[in-house]
Amino acid sequence: MLVFVTSHKGGTGRSVTAANLAYRSALSGRPTCYLDYDFGSPTAGITFQIPEATNGVEGAGPNGGGLHRYLRGEIPAPEQLDVWATSERSSLRQRPTGSGSLVLLPGQRNGSEFGFTNDIAKRCTELFLRLDEEFDLTLVDLSAGRSYASQIALAATANAVLRKVTVRWLVFHRWTPST
Repeated sequence: MLVFVTSHKGGTGRSVTAANLAYRSALSGRPTCYLDYDFGSPTAGITFQIPEATNGVEGAGPNGGGLHRYLRGEIPAPEQLDVWATSERSSLRQRPTGSGSLVLLPGQRNGSEFGFTNDIAKRCTELFLRLDEEFDLTLVDLSAGRSYASQIALAATANAVLRKVTVRWLVFHRWTPST
């Protein structure tokens, strides 16, 4: 199952909630993946306390890099970090018996937003299909507001090859009471 997590603005709890869902899913024994699709501000490395992925990964060389480099066709696959093995958070370093894998696909450090192309949407579709086959749950943490990340995800999920994949959307809104 692919679950896309988005909000109309930042600060709604989207990323923290997505990380908690990923953690709980893995604890229950399901192989789980978290994609940091917040291209302008990839922060999943901070949430999971993975030093080499703070604000995304550097990804030097022909095979290293985050989702930015993969989607632009610069590398054959994005980096995959085993959260259980790389986190500095003690509760994540002590993988409980029976838990499933917990994998982070980080964004690119200093990668910033980038435009939509059909090639990027095709690579995104291929990635979503592969991850759906490999993991029971894949959480996709999108950028806040209207973004190319959302446009790419929408184009990918509209592709006929993903029709049999279960897709859900969690949309966060910050409510403020009127005075």
